[in-house]
Amino acid sequence: MININSFMGFCGSLVGSKIKTAGGQKEFVLSSAQYNKLCYKVSTGNIRTHTRARIEMVLDRYEKTKSLRPADYQHISVNASYILALISRYCSKHPC
Repeated sequence: MININSFMGFCGSLVGSKIKTAGGQKEFVLSSAQYNKLCYKVSTGNIRTHTRARIEMVLDRYEKTKSLRPADYQHISVNASYILALISRYCSKHPC
């Protein structure tokens, strides 16, 4: 199981990084990683955010499915591809 505190700390180390979405077709910049939310600057220049509660919901779903397909998270967030890209990076460095 991915610990939310460990995940948020890891995300903090990626602030300012360009990251490909889980689908691999677009890029975003992780512009902020705070205790209670993540902010992404997307290709259009807009900012998207996920609250800690929403991130925990995605992490819980990932724990059950191990899926990195954004479509599997549409009921949680239409912007799941950003979190899933971060989960993929996290799992490449930590046991998931």
